[in-house]
Amino acid sequence: MKNHVVSRMVLKPYWAFIITLLIVMSCSTEPESASPLSFYAPEENVFPSQDFPNISDYITVIGGSDRDLLNSVIQSPDDGYILAGNTSSHDGDFEGIGREFRYDEYDAFLMKINSNKEIEWVRTYGGSDRDTFEHILKNDDGYTVIGSSTSDDGDFGDHSLFRADIDLDGRIRSVHSIDESLQQNILQRQVQQLENGNYVSVGSSSYYTEFLTIFDKEFNPLTTFDFGNGEVHAIGMVQDSNDGFVVSGNTKSKEGVFEGMHDDLRSGHSNAFIGKFNQVGELEWINSYGGLETDEVHSLIQTRNGNYLIAGVNQTNDGDFEGMGGEFQRGINQIFLIKIDPDGKTIWKKTYGGSGGDNKVLSIHQTNDDQLVMTGVTSDANLMEIDNSITYAFVFMAKMNVEGEDMQIEGYNYDYQIPSHDLWSHASDSRLIMIGNSHSLEIYFLDFELD
Repeated sequence: MKNHVVSRMVLKPYWAFIITLLIVMSCSTEPESASPLSFYAPEENVFPSQDFPNISDYITVIGGSDRDLLNSVIQSPDDGYILAGNTSSHDGDFEGIGREFRYDEYDAFLMKINSNKEIEWVRTYGGSDRDTFEHILKNDDGYTVIGSSTSDDGDFGDHSLFRADIDLDGRIRSVHSIDESLQQNILQRQVQQLENGNYVSVGSSSYYTEFLTIFDKEFNPLTTFDFGNGEVHAIGMVQDSNDGFVVSGNTKSKEGVFEGMHDDLRSGHSNAFIGKFNQVGELEWINSYGGLETDEVHSLIQTRNGNYLIAGVNQTNDGDFEGMGGEFQRGINQIFLIKIDPDGKTIWKKTYGGSGGDNKVLSIHQTNDDQLVMTGVTSDANLMEIDNSITYAFVFMAKMNVEGEDMQIEGYNYDYQIPSHDLWSHASDSRLIMIGNSHSLEIYFLDFELD
């Protein structure tokens, strides 16, 4: 284990470059072909006359000059942040602890950042090959990390798949092997510890892996759950204050538990879903939302009164969104918010924008003063209330009441490459923090002040 402890602010501000973002929209006219989002990021210093601030003004870049992959973030007990992943850097914030890496080698890392955005300590772990942390979870007096290693020496030389007990200062206390045949049920999935001490992982159903696995405290599998044939992808999981946990995601399946929900869903398209499980992995209820074409959930939260909110985009104005949008246009996505009660009953559905471009939800939060804050990326002139001839992409932050009404929206020029996936975010009544990886595998820290 290599470590670096600092007492000064070493986060590096980033103002440097501008990139072309995301994917060019599919030109297919086949009805079964889903259209991905497409955003156009403007050339440097060529912004529309909206007088929006630049998103880069709110971003600080963390790490070194090489590949720094962030896999997991949690809040520390003192309201700071613990970042976990792997790095090939040996400079910048990893100076003095990162080794000279050969091609495709990396070490696992942990980084502690306090609430003032100051790095308190950085530690790297591993041996002479590839070592990574995939998940970090809180335990009674420190952290549990789950990772993998191809090194035959160093911290994890005897463990290809492992869980490690880490103290609050990032020091390894113990390492335990996990059966390596379980890699596809643990790595690159969402993992949380349940109130009874067991663990749950959710991800994507496939021929090789189940949608959901419950493990005991030593990561021995106890039970699995699968929705049946067809693609199912989890995007969010929250511990339920009423016992158990709730999962949301997107499915192309019309079989198993989804049979009879959306039999008219076209081939190749997907609908959103949310389902409630008890602590032993038994499904208590499930809802699906959508119509003929692609309707996808992007974010899930539980509100303080025990209800659930899912946020995403809908391409259709039929099915569950009938009468809630204009004429259907392929690739034009409205934003939706849906509130569901603890028993799975839909309380309300609302849609926003959709007449002039694409939308992508990044996060939805309830603040301490009971407001909703939603962030995303948009080229929707109707949503932003700007000239509908503008096709640039903007980052937006929308604030509204807990019923999804009285929306106030702010725009930011999209001059930094925030991907629309794999990020961690948290909102209070005064700040919105977003931490993630850029497309070039830099780690960014985005800090908004909320009015």
